[in-house]
Amino acid sequence: MAGRGRLLISPPKNVGMEETNKTDACHEIQTITSKINSIDLTNVNANHLYNIHILFKNLQESDLKKAIREFYTKSLNDSEFGKKFLYICTEFFQRKIDSTENCPRREILTNMQEEFELKDAICQADKPRFYNAVTFLSNLYYLASYEDVPINILGRALISYIELLLEGSEEELKLIVIQLSKDVEKYKLLHTRLRSALIEKTLNKTSKCWLLLAIDLLSNDSNYFLKNLKNFYVENLGEPFAKVDKTIKTLKQMKIIKSSDIKGDVKKESKDDKQQQQPQQQLMTTFKVTGLNIQKPKSDSGKLNNKNNNNNNNSTNKKNHSFSHNKNY
Repeated sequence: MAGRGRLLISPPKNVGMEETNKTDACHEIQTITSKINSIDLTNVNANHLYNIHILFKNLQESDLKKAIREFYTKSLNDSEFGKKFLYICTEFFQRKIDSTENCPRREILTNMQEEFELKDAICQADKPRFYNAVTFLSNLYYLASYEDVPINILGRALISYIELLLEGSEEELKLIVIQLSKDVEKYKLLHTRLRSALIEKTLNKTSKCWLLLAIDLLSNDSNYFLKNLKNFYVENLGEPFAKVDKTIKTLKQMKIIKSSDIKGDVKKESKDDKQQQQPQQQLMTTFKVTGLNIQKPKSDSGKLNNKNNNNNNNSTNKKNHSFSHNKNY
C-alpha cells in the first residue's frame, strides 16, 4: 500500500559538511602544532614564523580560539613549547591582521587574562605552571609591540606577578631577577619595594643575594655584568647565576629577530596601513590587574597612571584595576 513501509528521510545537507569541516580544522591545528614544534630555537627562521602566521590567519574564528587555547595551555605545561609559541605570538602583535573579528591577539590576551585572574591559587597549587605563566607574559611584554608601541598593559600585570613572587622562595626571587633584567627602566618603580623586602623579610643567604641582585639591576641599569659585581654573584650564587646570565643573553638575542628581517614575499606595511589598525585600547579591553599595591609614578608613556595624590592610596588598595580605557597600553 502506498505510503506504508519504511519512511525515507534524507539527512540534513550540512551534516556531512560539518563533519568534514571538523576534520579539516583538526588537521590544520595538527599541522600548526607540527610547524611550531619544528622551530629551531638556536636558529630561528623568520620566514618559517611567517608561514605559521599565515596558517593561523586562515583558521575560522571558532577553530582559532580552540588552537590558541590549546597552544597557550601547552605552553604553561611545557616551557620549551612555550618558547616556540612565544615567537608566533610576537608575530601576531608585530603584523597587521586584516579581520578584527578573527584576531589572534585578542585570543592570546583572553587566555592570559584568565590565567592571571587565578594567579594566587595557581601559585599555591602548581608552581611550575605559575612560573611558566609569569615567564610567558614577561617575554611577550619584552619582545612584542603593537604599532611600534610597547604593550604596557602586560607590564602592569607583570608588576602584579612580581609582587606575588616577592612573597615566595629562592626560586621566585630568581625569577624576579630574570624579569627585571630584560628592561630595567620599565621597573624602576619597584626599587623601593625591593629594598623594603630586603630589610623586612626573614630570608636565608641565597634569597637575600637574589633580592640584592634585583636591586643592583635597577640601580646599575643592567651593569651587574661589570666585573666586580659579576664576580660577587658568581661567588655567592654559583651555577644558578650562570644559568640566569645565559637566559638573559638568550632573551636579548630573541629581540633581535623581528618581522622586518623577513624577506621574499612579505610586504612591509605603509604608514596608511598602520593608521588603519585598531588602537590598543580596542584590542585589550579585558585585561585587569588585581592586588596592585605599589606606589604609582606620575603619568608617563610605559608607566602606571596616577590621577592625583588624594586618590592614590584608595586606587592602589582596590581589588580590581581596569586598564581598558587607558591609551598607554
